[in-house]
Amino acid sequence: MPQLTKLFPGFHNKLKILNRLDKYVSGGIVVGREAEFGRMVQQSYLDETQKNMITKRYLGIIGIPDTIVDIEKWIKSLENESFKLDKNFRGTITKDLEILNRDYDESSPTTRFIKKVDATTNIKILLQLKKRASSTLASKYPQLYKDKTLVPMILETVTGRKNQLRDHVLQTFGISLLNDDNFAQFKLYSAGPKHHGEKIKTLINSTIFKSNQIGLHAGYVKVSTNKGLIMPLSEADQELWSPFLDRNGDFGSLLTRDLKNRIK
Repeated sequence: MPQLTKLFPGFHNKLKILNRLDKYVSGGIVVGREAEFGRMVQQSYLDETQKNMITKRYLGIIGIPDTIVDIEKWIKSLENESFKLDKNFRGTITKDLEILNRDYDESSPTTRFIKKVDATTNIKILLQLKKRASSTLASKYPQLYKDKTLVPMILETVTGRKNQLRDHVLQTFGISLLNDDNFAQFKLYSAGPKHHGEKIKTLINSTIFKSNQIGLHAGYVKVSTNKGLIMPLSEADQELWSPFLDRNGDFGSLLTRDLKNRIK
């Protein structure tokens, strides 16, 4: 935000962030220039009878181990009442999320309240675009890339729960997003109670890559009836995604097309 206020000094007191990203998710956010527009967007989130004014689609990657020989058959075997796909591998995840109720009992540092909330995610699995990492990348980060097939997917939140996409991917496939290995631990302990006045610290995600970046990128943003925008990766974030990038560091035309197109 400080950078934006320098670029647009006339809007210094009006700029408002209208959507957020998890700390280790790359991609674009929307900033409103007028307070009234910000209120309209927030109301569209809260009122289920209104269509959200902001459309966001994410690109995710999972690494499927070579022990799974027939990936298509394996994915189909995962289908159930809360994970349904059509013949083009487009569908919906409706698995409940376990979340922390941040209202802790301070008298007991181990007391925490967990509740379940409903959550819905649209998904399109891009099996035709699956890839192997280069031998150089696999040698550099073997735990991420060695003996694995990288499968990209388009994800779109219908509900806006915290960490929803990361949680739904892990629940559905039993495999975390790339470089998000410790998410299961993080989601139940990162907001943990204080012990002797200090918050219990845990690993946010995997430590096997050069950074804490995960394989989830907010790659498409569309505001109301305006033209949608493809959000590029910064140069610092490109290595994790390199199997899917062209020479200019951009997503290929097929990935870009799928980001632009509605899932359902």
